[in-house]
Amino acid sequence: MKISINKSYVNRGNLIFTGISLMIIGAIILYGKTNFLNIIIKAIAIALIINGTSQIISRFVKRKDNISQNITLGQSMLNLALGFGIFYLKNISLSLLPIVFALYLIINGTVKLISIYIYAKNHTNIKLGLIIECIVYFSFGITSLFSPLMHLDTVLVIIAIYFILFGINFIKDFIREILPVSTKTKLKRKVRITLPAFLVALIPHTVLKKINEYLEINDYTIDDIDKKVDDDVDLEVFIHVTSNGFGVVGHVDLYYNGEIISYGNYDESSYKLFGIVGKGTLFICDKSKYIKFCTSYSKKTLFSYGLKLNDEQRKNIEEKINEIKSNLVEWKPPIVLANDEHNIDNYKDYASELYKSTGAKFFNFKSGKFKTYFGLNTNCVLLADSVIGNSGTDILGIGGIITPGTYYEYLKREFTKRNSIVVSRNIYR
Repeated sequence: MKISINKSYVNRGNLIFTGISLMIIGAIILYGKTNFLNIIIKAIAIALIINGTSQIISRFVKRKDNISQNITLGQSMLNLALGFGIFYLKNISLSLLPIVFALYLIINGTVKLISIYIYAKNHTNIKLGLIIECIVYFSFGITSLFSPLMHLDTVLVIIAIYFILFGINFIKDFIREILPVSTKTKLKRKVRITLPAFLVALIPHTVLKKINEYLEINDYTIDDIDKKVDDDVDLEVFIHVTSNGFGVVGHVDLYYNGEIISYGNYDESSYKLFGIVGKGTLFICDKSKYIKFCTSYSKKTLFSYGLKLNDEQRKNIEEKINEIKSNLVEWKPPIVLANDEHNIDNYKDYASELYKSTGAKFFNFKSGKFKTYFGLNTNCVLLADSVIGNSGTDILGIGGIITPGTYYEYLKREFTKRNSIVVSRNIYR
C-alpha cells in the first residue's frame, strides 16, 4: 500500500535559532576546551547520582510492586555506580572522548584504504585527496588512541569547528528560505556538513518503527490509503529499510524516465567480507513490479521522495545516466544462465528472485569505481548521488562512510523547504 505524506514547511525561526545555537555551542567548546568538558562530565555525573538516589527514595515512598521495585533498584544502582565512577575517575572519563574519536577516525581510514585498493585493482584514477585523507585519518587516529589525554584539546577543537560549520548550514538554509526563487537557483553549495554516519545510519529504521506503531494504533487498511499517482514528479529517490537484518541500514535506488535504476552487489558468487565487497551490478526494471517485489518478497518499506526538475537539470541527469549505461555490459543471473524453465523454484538467490518477479535486466561495469561494489563507499548511495548531483543538489557532504540514512535525512529536510525541488513524499509498505 502507498501512503502519501502532505507537505509541511519548516519553521524559518527554528532554522536561524538552531544555527545560532550550534555556533554558540561550538564557540563555548572552542573557548573552554578541557574546562568546558570537565563541567559537562561533572554535570552528567551529578545528574546520574541524583537520578539514582531519587529512584531509591521513591522505592520506599511509593506503593510496593515487586516487578517495578526490582527494575527501579537495578536502574538506581547502575545510575549511582556510573555517576560516582565518572565523578571520581575523571581522567578516564576525559580520555574516553578522544578514544572514541580515534576509533571513528581509524574506521574511516580503513574505509579509505579499502577504497584505494579497489580503485587500484580496477585501474581507476585515485585522487590525491583520497590518499591524503587516508593518511590523516590513520595518523591522527592511531596517535590519539595511544595518548588520548594529550590529544584531548585537539579533539575538542575539531568538535567545536564541526558545531560551528554545522550551524552555518542552518544559517544558509535560513537565507535560502527568505530569498526570492530566482536568486535561490543561482546559489550552489559546494560542500555540505552532514551528521556523522553512525548518527544517521539507522534513521530510516527508526522512522519505520514509528510508522508501524502509528498504523497499528490507528488501524489503517489498504482502503484508507491514497492511491493517486504523482504525475508532477520527474525523478523519484527510494530509500529501502527492513525491520531487522542488514536491511535496517537501508538501500537507495532511483526511478527516472520509466525505469528503476538500482546498484548493488547482486552476484552472490562474488561476495567477499560477508557481502560488503563484490562485483558491482546495476539492474533496470519496471517500477510497479519492483515495488510489489520489495514490499512482498523482501518485506521492505520504501520511502519515496519525488523531485521536480527544470529542463537543464533533466538534461544533466540524462547525460549522466547515458554515461553510466555506456559503461555497462550485460550480466545474467543464475536462473537465466541455467535456462531451466521447469525448475525455476530451485533458484533462490536475490537476483534470480528479482528476475522471476520483475524481468529485470542486469549489468556489470566494464571499468571505473563502480566496477567493484564496496558497501561503505562505492555503494548504492554513491551511484544515486552521482546521478542526482547533476541537478545541483548537495546531499553528500564531507568524506566518510556513506549510508542511506545520509540521503534520507537530507531529503526529509529539503521536503520541508519552500520552493525546493523535493516536492513529494510517499511510503510504500
